[in-house]
Amino acid sequence: RDTDRSRGLGDVYKRQDRTKESWSRPSLDLYYQQGLKNKQLLVFNVVGTYNREKSRRLYQESLQDELLTDINNNVLGDKYSLIGEAVYEKQFSKGNSLSFGLRHTQSFANNEYRNGHYYETDMNQGDTYVYGEYRGKVKKLDYRLGVGVTRSYYKQSGDDSYENYSFNPRLVLHYTLPGNSFVRWKSDISNASPSLGDLSAVEQIVDSLQISRCLLYTSDAAD
Repeated sequence: RDTDRSRGLGDVYKRQDRTKESWSRPSLDLYYQQGLKNKQLLVFNVVGTYNREKSRRLYQESLQDELLTDINNNVLGDKYSLIGEAVYEKQFSKGNSLSFGLRHTQSFANNEYRNGHYYETDMNQGDTYVYGEYRGKVKKLDYRLGVGVTRSYYKQSGDDSYENYSFNPRLVLHYTLPGNSFVRWKSDISNASPSLGDLSAVEQIVDSLQISRCLLYTSDAAD
């Protein structure tokens, strides 16, 4: 993206912002389901992924052909992820059921940064989610009540690890109306983990006024 702006008296301000990206993301998904006696069910799912990404960003600011800002960021990243989940379900009469599950996501990443200096980071991130859910029905009202706990872990080589636990309740109500209509209400508390690239402690210059860095490694966060 190129921008030319006149600032009066013949002054011309120019800004150039160009980004080139490429990536490859192969994955393998394995799924297994086994029915048991007395309306019981076991489900296992394992997904393995590999991401390789390249990014190059050129940013320049100039005034009257005088170069004021020159940023050339190059990032090369390799990320390996393994996601595994196991679910047990027991069905009762009238469509009611009780289920328990365990889901774990483990990611490893190695990123190289070149922006006038060379930085290399090795990062490890894990999320474990344990949950239970009951599905029931009262006349025209279907409901799902669930509760879970999430453990989040993050570690970058050379820095302290970060660990957090959170409580994840969930409630879904579904009421059937005449004429094939329905009303559904959903409420939950969930976790959204940032990407490993966003958690990097490496400072990346965005433009002449901005620097990008994860808040986990700022002095304010430490306090």
